[in-house]
Amino acid sequence: MKLDDSSTSDLQSRLLEYMAGQCFLLVLDDVWTEDYLKWGPLKDLLKQGAKGSRVLVTSRITKVKDIIGTQPPHLLGYLPEEECCH
Repeated sequence: MKLDDSSTSDLQSRLLEYMAGQCFLLVLDDVWTEDYLKWGPLKDLLKQGAKGSRVLVTSRITKVKDIIGTQPPHLLGYLPEEECCH
C-alpha cells in the first residue's frame, strides 16, 4: 500500500501523539528502503521519545546502515547448515 502525503502526515501526527515523551523500543525488521529522504522524517519523529528509547533495525542491505547513520552495525554471519530447520 502506498501512502499519500495526507495519510503520511496523519500517521506521523498520531505516532507523535502516542510516542512523545514515552520510552520505547521499536524494531524495524528487514528494512529495504535506501532512500535517505524517506528516513529523515522518521528519524525526526523518533527523536521525540524519552531518553533511553531505542530503535533496532535489521536489514540485508549494507547501504541501510550508512543511511541510518547511528551506531556501528553488528554484522551477522550465515547460520551453519546443520543449525537450520528443515
